[in-house]
Amino acid sequence: MALLLLAGCSSAPPREARTFAAPLPLVLAAARDALHDQKDVEVDGARIETSWGPERDAGREQGFLFGNAYRVRVRYRIECEPAGGGTLVRANATVERRAPGGVRSLRWERVPSDGRFERGLLDALDARLAGMRTP
Repeated sequence: MALLLLAGCSSAPPREARTFAAPLPLVLAAARDALHDQKDVEVDGARIETSWGPERDAGREQGFLFGNAYRVRVRYRIECEPAGGGTLVRANATVERRAPGGVRSLRWERVPSDGRFERGLLDALDARLAGMRTP
């Protein structure tokens, strides 16, 4: 039984976290701005959730279909909380991909996040906060 519980926990997608030296309201505003390409952004207190964002190339080609990359789409869940004079932000991305051709191109397949979408979002948030702090 314990083995099943441990195995279930190990498949959770990675969660990236970063602490920003800015108050919570400023971080939330910058996060909404960083998510400008997401279709629907819901803010519930210090939590932000998005719907599936626009499709983009995954940069990985398949077999004989050179020039046709996998397509991916991402949705985010962001949680913010005050932490030692700043704000701790946890970002989690749910990723789905679709093959460029054939039968597998008809359905989206959920794949584990490697953390790059979360890191990209946190980097975008950091850049926006730096722009907001400059006079």
